[in-house]
Amino acid sequence: MTTYASEPGTRLGGRYRLEARIAAGSGWAAWKAIDETLARAVTVFTFASGYPRVTEVITAARAASRLADPRLAHVFDVEDTWDRAYIVMEWAAGETLGDLLSQGPLEPFRAARMISEAAAALSSAHAAGVAHMCLSPGSVRWSPTGEVTVVGLGIDAALSGVAAEDPVLADTRGLGLL
Repeated sequence: MTTYASEPGTRLGGRYRLEARIAAGSGWAAWKAIDETLARAVTVFTFASGYPRVTEVITAARAASRLADPRLAHVFDVEDTWDRAYIVMEWAAGETLGDLLSQGPLEPFRAARMISEAAAALSSAHAAGVAHMCLSPGSVRWSPTGEVTVVGLGIDAALSGVAAEDPVLADTRGLGLL
């Protein structure tokens, strides 16, 4: 059985217990999981054996792992054995911008703060040569304590096969659309 076909309760790397699948695409799945060593929730991406973009996704995750901005979801671990590839990231608690907008318009101050924080986070990523390139309302989260977190930095684009001639311009346009 490949990691991709795992069920809740599966343990990866001897420490990450998959709890619930939260998203899936053709050849990949995202899970809410528990890091049993550190007793914290994490997000785990798993890949089907032979997933054609696993190298690009792993490369994007490694690039994102070097960033320390607290507004960017951190990459904690990468396993790149072809038949067991997975990525472990920070669990970004809270609601996505899309979730919030589905409840009605946001207060102008809150909306401006979310976009401003996302823009500052992306600016720090751009300074390090990393871009998101696939920004959407699901990429920006508002925590219960009011922190903004951008998720999927580079990883979402790699999963989707999205590339940009000018990644910074793609992120700037993405922010404008938000």
